[in-house]
Amino acid sequence: RPVPGMLVNNKGNDPVIIMRGAGTAGTRDLAVPIYIDSLYRPRAGQALASYFDVERIEVLKGPQGTLFGRNTLGGLVNVIVNKPTTDKLAYGMALTAGDYNLFRAEGFVNLPMGDTLAARLTGSLTQADPVVENSFNDAAGLKDADEQYIRGQLMWAPTATFDANFTVSY
Repeated sequence: RPVPGMLVNNKGNDPVIIMRGAGTAGTRDLAVPIYIDSLYRPRAGQALASYFDVERIEVLKGPQGTLFGRNTLGGLVNVIVNKPTTDKLAYGMALTAGDYNLFRAEGFVNLPMGDTLAARLTGSLTQADPVVENSFNDAAGLKDADEQYIRGQLMWAPTATFDANFTVSY
């Protein structure tokens, strides 16, 4: 559902989030950055593929410099992804097809490995032809997609009061 006072525009292929009237910090830095599990992403395009297998999205109106540091004049968007659990084996997949030869495959698997260790693998593949064709150069159309994303997580919880989550994404 929409967030009051928040607008998302495109600047090239990257989204630019405008919140409370702030969109850029006067430089190339964004005034409303995107964080993944409280980790700063310097370009909004880096965070786009991460909107899959998500627990929740937090929209914090700014300024948020005290908690998150510089470049949060307008606020920030914090994407919290699903973590591995030792509860049970879980998996899911979604396939999407559409105009401009759009094909998207997304999937995840949660793998418990005993009472203290679990792994979670999340991945997506997106391909689409350009929406705006370039009549001079067929390979230079606009708004096409050729994206792959994978995230691997390993959770270790040796005690009831301590756990560690190791994450790698590409």
